[in-house]
Amino acid sequence: MRLFVILFGLISFSQTLSAQTVEIQKRPVEIYNTYIAQGFDNNDAVTVTVSGALPNTCYYSPFAEIEKNNGKMQVLIFAYYNEGRASDCLNMKVPFLIEAGLGILEAGDYSIQARSGFTVLPEKKLNVAKSNGGVDNYLYANVKNIEDNDWDRTVQLSGINPSDCFDLDRIEIISNGIDTYSVLPILKQVKEECLPIETRFTYEFQVPLTLERKKVLLHVRVMNGKALTFLY
Repeated sequence: MRLFVILFGLISFSQTLSAQTVEIQKRPVEIYNTYIAQGFDNNDAVTVTVSGALPNTCYYSPFAEIEKNNGKMQVLIFAYYNEGRASDCLNMKVPFLIEAGLGILEAGDYSIQARSGFTVLPEKKLNVAKSNGGVDNYLYANVKNIEDNDWDRTVQLSGINPSDCFDLDRIEIISNGIDTYSVLPILKQVKEECLPIETRFTYEFQVPLTLERKKVLLHVRVMNGKALTFLY
């Protein structure tokens, strides 16, 4: 009799689970701004950055989809919504900052516009320069982390370079004139033979005062051909 009750309870629990099917939906979410970095060429994997907020904690993993049409690109922003957890959602906005990959583009000017549902941000311009024929114009540091502080405009870039034959040459900063600084931590070779000796580093620079915005994006190019982003 006891075994029957246990089995009946397990069957009832299984039926309850199957009746409560969790539906995951793709939904548009609120977006604030599109950041367009300068300094890309036609050898680079081009990205733009979009900031926004999820409406509550049942939304997660925001992502971008790209629509291309004759030099005009729409960046469509969505997130996943777990409808099965709706009663447990915390009603708080969760900010996000995501990269939208546009791929390798031909040299030229492009129009970029972000959209999410009925929200459409103003168009911004992206310029892709023609490369000098090499894989990249520079070798960038293998940055893994970006940190600022509370008392001045100094920012630290830290990471691990895969060889001891490189030192920092300089950090170039390119403004887009609106809201984004491209940060290029350029390396120089200081030894003829590059041995695979991992070398930790910390480089510092000061964020310029040329952009009069409460929030600016630092778009830091890194060794693997991609970038790290940081809202300052």
